Amino acid sequence: MEASATRKVIINITYECINACEFCAVANRVRRPIPWPRLQEILREHRAAGTTHLDLDGGEPTLHPHLLDALRLARDLGYREINLTTNGRRLAGRQAVIDLLATGVGSLLVSLHGPTAEVHDAITGAPGAFDETLAGLRNLVALRPARLDLGVNVTVCRRNVECLEDLVARVQSEGVDKVNLQLVTPFGAARAGVVPPMEEAVAAVTRVLDRFGDSMRLHVVNSQFCLFPGRERYLSGDVGKVGRNMVFVTEETVNLHDYLAARRVRREPCAACPFVPICDGFYTFEEGASDA
Repeated sequence: MEASATRKVIINITYECINACEFCAVANRVRRPIPWPRLQEILREHRAAGTTHLDLDGGEPTLHPHLLDALRLARDLGYREINLTTNGRRLAGRQAVIDLLATGVGSLLVSLHGPTAEVHDAITGAPGAFDETLAGLRNLVALRPARLDLGVNVTVCRRNVECLEDLVARVQSEGVDKVNLQLVTPFGAARAGVVPPMEEAVAAVTRVLDRFGDSMRLHVVNSQFCLFPGRERYLSGDVGKVGRNMVFVTEETVNLHDYLAARRVRREPCAACPFVPICDGFYTFEEGASDA
């Protein structure tokens, strides 16, 4: 009930991107940014409505020509927590990181999907992406102020499920202690062939939780509580989606929980599950792209 209060807005400020991830949830959407005048209005509207948390997302938000302006405006408007989710490639230059951190952004999530260039570049469809993302992450580690909450996003897919432990170990060795392990959702380019068998994904994520749970901040995203008995604490942050709104580049606004729940189905075991009030069941995938 507490989580149901709207506290956070996620604004997809552009759907332009320099990666082509095989599970991209917005692959079918228009490749353009929200115009700066309208973006200012959206930031003001949600803050005036009492929203305190902000996440600027995409596409790749560092491609928006007014990203730094948006972050500064959000700070001045009084958003308490401001996060940027990025693939990190545009942060491979130190000056770009210095300029970004000067805005006062408080949290950064960098998407890294493989422990090696071979895996990451295959997933992102962008040769050279791994080296640039890793360079950006290292710049953030080297230049981050004490207030910055820095983490890595990993989407668990068929190509990386067998090397998930190596990937999280790599992140830890780079000086980052926070990792979000995201299961694929059936939107955009996602399809059945990208998703690992559920048993394999659960086993791989469980090994990561058991190996790194005491030394890192780990979160499992887009999963079901019943899949991780005894480890439900790693999924608890997902309940907060009921209190989050998402704004698309088209300026359509949706409740994130309701938007994701529309692609979930309940199965027979769900009837007796104690987590039914906060879980809408399982995602289903087709052979082709989820959204053509």
